[in-house]
Amino acid sequence: MVSLTQYCPNCWFETGPDDRVCPSCGFLMAAFDSLGYGGKLLLALKHPIPENRILAIQLLGEIKSGSAVPAFATIIEEEEDPYILRAIAYALARIGGDPARALVARLVSHPSVIVRHSAVDALRAIPGGDPEDHEWRAPSER
Repeated sequence: MVSLTQYCPNCWFETGPDDRVCPSCGFLMAAFDSLGYGGKLLLALKHPIPENRILAIQLLGEIKSGSAVPAFATIIEEEEDPYILRAIAYALARIGGDPARALVARLVSHPSVIVRHSAVDALRAIPGGDPEDHEWRAPSER
């Protein structure tokens, strides 16, 4: 019988089929089943495959998950991948509100042209998020 490789949904460490607790981070495997859709998407933000993270970001934006905003703030501080940051800018535009607008405004001065342009587009989509209110030139252009 072929068994599937299983991973902890919290830290993505390989686990055994009978593990009730992740041997790496201590996550209770049964707790995953009790999470709602948004909670599972928030855990997917830690996925090691960037495309899966981008999909989770997009879906969190589609469901307008306000609980994703703090997680996005952390990712913005730590992430270098411009495509993930672009996805976050557009997801924040869908979520809307002052906290989302403030995060997108921080991306306006990002070194990556992909991220800067996405942030300007996202600000235009958020009510009250006029990109003209923010310095959006590359840091080297200032």
